[in-house]
Order: sequence, then C-alpha cells, then structure tokens
Amino acid sequence: MTADDSPISIHTLRNDAHHLLKALRAGGAAAIAAAGRFRVLDEFRGSTAAELAAQPQRVRLRNALTVIAREHGSPRWAELKQDLQRRLPMYEPGMDALLNRWFAAYKPARASLEERRGFLLPYRSQFFICEVEGVRLLGLDPADPDWRAIGYDWVRPADLRAWGRLCERREAALAQAQARIHTTDAPPT
Repeated sequence: MTADDSPISIHTLRNDAHHLLKALRAGGAAAIAAAGRFRVLDEFRGSTAAELAAQPQRVRLRNALTVIAREHGSPRWAELKQDLQRRLPMYEPGMDALLNRWFAAYKPARASLEERRGFLLPYRSQFFICEVEGVRLLGLDPADPDWRAIGYDWVRPADLRAWGRLCERREAALAQAQARIHTTDAPPT
C-alpha cells in the first residue's frame, strides 16, 4: 500500500483541524485564508473572512472539526469519524491461511456468529467471521472487553463507544505497520 492509497487517518484529520484553528489565530494572510474556510458554517456565513480573522476567539475546535468534515463530504465530524472507522481495512494478508467463514450477506453472517461464535468483520461488500488468530493479525486483542460490548460484530456493533475504541486501536495498529514498512524501505545510512 502506498501513501496515496492508504486510508485517511482520523488522527490526521483531527490534526488538520488543530492546524486550521492555529492558522486562524496566527493572524496575517494565513488567518484570512483559514477564516475563508470557516465561512462554510452557517454561524460564520454572514461574516467576511477579514472580520472572522479579526475575531478568532469566536471559533472553537468543534467548528474546525466541522469544517474538516464538510471538506471531506460529511455534514458533521461525528459522521465523518464513523464513516472512516467503518472503512478501516479489516483483512490482513496472513488471514488467508486461517479458516474464516465467508458470507455474501450480513444476515447469514450474523446467524453464523450467533450459532458458532467468532468475530464478524467486513471485507468490501462481503462479511467474514474469523477466530482469535485473525483478530491478533489485525493488531487487536481478542480478549479486549470492548469486543464483548460490541457483540463481536464490527459491522453492526451493539455499543458504538466500545466500537470507536476498537477502531482507534485498529488505526494505531495500521499506523505501526506503516511505520515498520517505511523503516524497512529506508535506504541504509
């Protein structure tokens, strides 16, 4: 996977929001440019970029997060975050050596989960159920209590907060894997 086709990181987008807010508060041309981006929000639409740049205290981090969400096609930050979490890759190359149960539709996958247990995960438009070893390959702890909280179902989690925490851990595991790839790709010094 190259940097161009890697998934957008929630962490990166949150940093983008912090940088946007920092640019607004820095003053000068950067503040005017940043203020122009905030004008997509209803509460700032009536202000010019110059007026908004002159009053940066009116703008909060939640506003910057909403701007970033809108720029990525979502009306609100929470929706963008959930969408990105749903798109996290949940299949690793080593998982093909494991016995996974595959399904074309969610309903039979869910029935199999209830009948035979495991961890229900998405793969493109399909679904599969893996065992403990598969979860470990994802860089996640199969004994994490958040799995029980979500009902072992990544696709339709019973507890969205627990699922969000698992998503953050999966994103961290992906970042660690990318860092290892970049470290091994670096030319020797």
